[in-house]
Amino acid sequence: MADVLDGTEPVTAGGAVGDGFVAVGRLAARSWVHPDWSVADLVAAKGDRSVSVVVPTRDHADVVADALHGILPLVGTLVDEVVVVDAGSTDATIDRAESRGVRVETCTARDAGDRSGRGEAIWRSLEVTDGDILVFVDPRLDAPVAALIGPLLTDDRLSLVKGFRRRPTPRVGEVDNGAGRLTELLIRPLLASLRPQLIDIVSPLGREFAASRALLTTLPIAPGPSADIGILLDALGTRGIESIAQVGLEEAQEHDPALTELGPIGRQIVATLMDRSGVVDSGAPLTSYRASEGGFEAHRAHPTLRDLPPMSTTNLTVR
Repeated sequence: MADVLDGTEPVTAGGAVGDGFVAVGRLAARSWVHPDWSVADLVAAKGDRSVSVVVPTRDHADVVADALHGILPLVGTLVDEVVVVDAGSTDATIDRAESRGVRVETCTARDAGDRSGRGEAIWRSLEVTDGDILVFVDPRLDAPVAALIGPLLTDDRLSLVKGFRRRPTPRVGEVDNGAGRLTELLIRPLLASLRPQLIDIVSPLGREFAASRALLTTLPIAPGPSADIGILLDALGTRGIESIAQVGLEEAQEHDPALTELGPIGRQIVATLMDRSGVVDSGAPLTSYRASEGGFEAHRAHPTLRDLPPMSTTNLTVR
């Protein structure tokens, strides 16, 4: 590993060159800043395992066709199926995905109640795909299928691979930390306090990941935007830190939600993080105050405390 300078260790794991990211500690042997597996090498390593790529969407009509353009050439070699799982789009997302010949499944809220959204899209994907390995990509970004799947195909001890990215244009006065405001201000401090084994995950809220079906079907899936942190925490709790890897992906401009949206998202994520850490959440809403004529208006966002059940425990018939 590169020399430690001013208390910061560049990532040098997986044969990568120090790249200025936060030290990876116990994840050093399972972190790749610049993964360079070729598709041919991964096809050879794949053997008889099958791979499903899932594209969760909600109102992504402007980008879904471009996202699929990068995935479809892999079908028949590295990828066995591509499925768009839509969580209630009101635009032309479904039509544009189907126009590319891709199967679209929708979230039915059949067993979700008020838990619809990203969490149900992930949960639903376990019912409508067949792959031994599932890769979840963000339709707004390029699809780094080979990078995400590489560790799972080359190391049978792994169950979950998280992706992380550089941001090409940090805000004025800030450095590129590979994550957003919610991660830096809320999630990292909480993980350091409650789950220090995960402090070396560069992007704990990252929405791009690959995981084994054997892992995902045994886990409850947290609701809405807390699904990703829930999977990470549950993988740690059930399989251990040695089952988790992370890979660097191409840089991309990711836009944080507005502050008025970050609060409710953070409240939901905290509820899940507390639950996975053995802390009983009060269920109280997040209350924020916004200036209005003559004073302030209170806005309340209630968290959802019930998870979707592990797919392995449901009576649903898997496609």
